[in-house]
Amino acid sequence: MGPKTYSKIFELLLRLRANTLWPAMHEPTIPFYTIVGNKEAAQKYGIVIGTSHCEPMMRNNAGEWYKANIGRYNFKTNRENIINYWSERLKFVSGTEIFMTIGMRGVHDGRMEGVETAEEYRDALHEVIDVQTGLLKKYVNPHVKKIPQTIVLYKEMLNVYKAGLEVPDYVTLMWTDDNHGYIANLSNSEEQKREGGAGIYYHISYWGSPHDYLWLCTTSPALINLQMHRAWDYNARKIWILNVGDIKPGEYDTELFMDMAWNINSIDNKNLSSHLRNWAAREFGEENAVIKLSASIPENRKDAYFQLVEYPVRAASQLNKKFLKTGQEALNAYREIVKLTDYYNKKMSGGKWNYFMDMNPRDLPVFKPAIYTHKDEKLFKKDPVFRYEIKGNQYTKKNGECTIYKGLGHSSSATNIHQNSSLEYDLRVNKNAEYIIKIGFVPMQPANGGDLCVAVSLDGRELGEFSINEQPFTEKWRENILQNQAYITLPLKLIANKDACLTIKALDHDIIIDKLVLTSKE
Repeated sequence: MGPKTYSKIFELLLRLRANTLWPAMHEPTIPFYTIVGNKEAAQKYGIVIGTSHCEPMMRNNAGEWYKANIGRYNFKTNRENIINYWSERLKFVSGTEIFMTIGMRGVHDGRMEGVETAEEYRDALHEVIDVQTGLLKKYVNPHVKKIPQTIVLYKEMLNVYKAGLEVPDYVTLMWTDDNHGYIANLSNSEEQKREGGAGIYYHISYWGSPHDYLWLCTTSPALINLQMHRAWDYNARKIWILNVGDIKPGEYDTELFMDMAWNINSIDNKNLSSHLRNWAAREFGEENAVIKLSASIPENRKDAYFQLVEYPVRAASQLNKKFLKTGQEALNAYREIVKLTDYYNKKMSGGKWNYFMDMNPRDLPVFKPAIYTHKDEKLFKKDPVFRYEIKGNQYTKKNGECTIYKGLGHSSSATNIHQNSSLEYDLRVNKNAEYIIKIGFVPMQPANGGDLCVAVSLDGRELGEFSINEQPFTEKWRENILQNQAYITLPLKLIANKDACLTIKALDHDIIIDKLVLTSKE
């Protein structure tokens, strides 16, 4: 990608009122600064260039380090070559608008080489940051505090920071989500006083465990709204970076994120649906802002409608059918996705968007045709059991405060129980029996460490205190992310035709109940 393509992207950024870009960093991508004209294009459009969590000193390691053929990217054993490598780029970007990433991880998205423990990592980074500060003074600005700088506390870097990493006060702390939309940490009261402030690095596209989401844009607008308001409330306001991936198909989520960045007060929990409606009215006409058949869309907007609405809705629907149906129906669903994608790439706009849409990113098994035999039928034949669902907002009484988030969670009405407040839910069955209650919560991460604890009681009898907090990248966290819920599962003995009152009390912040599912044991 050269200046011709980047100029289009820069125009897009300006239309979205964005002013900074982290260029792509994967191995197949030719590094931004190695292409003549890219630096000048960014200057022409007033776009501030930065680099990702593992690309300090404006270098694209995945595309540049190994090609340099200068040994391992290990600061302990190859210090001089690394310093020269950084210095070369700093000389090149001197005099341009930049937002410098400092610190050091591995060449790509991995740990720093040559360190084992968080304490070793911390001590090595202290040395790295001292060296980088000297280089910035020498090649960019002797008044180093005037250079916008950030350290991205991503993955293992958050643990290193918590192990006592000392970051210059003028450097912006960039907090990140857990790769799946739940911000993993935010500034405490002391960190909020830092001169460099704090920022956010947030994903709506991700390649990695426990599962990629590179095909359709699956991050709920309600989750973006919740998390970015939360970030703002904790004073993470210096810089917001959105990992969009391939731009398509993340158009709406990108615009929502940028609108919030421009004016956080313009979008909130009450008018989020209006934002989507206004977007649809602008793109497809006021008469089509409640989604109708594509036949009503004006001819000159049909391709946009197919890309932004029809393809993701129909393709997601067919993928669900592929999972939930059997035999020929499942195979037909797969074939329909193939046809839809073929139209997107080869027929729409005369093939203008060919290769933009991949229905099988990274060739993962989840996207392949369903393999089904009659022997599998037993998997779909289960004896009926009693099942009763209650949405988070269907409480019968509240004690204290709560906030309902329309569009959030499986229930689309997940409810934040404020700390030390509680909600009561009536359970009624028609048979004396042993039951199982599964209480599903949005799988949040606590803002400043700590825990996510709730107390549960039935008719005033305490059932216990439970934590729904799971550390990122653990097996239980992966399970929660894949189902987009954190569960508490409890046995209950209930009496027929008698209301039982289940009370859920939030002992910490960020307790958001999604739904309750009551089932019989049989």
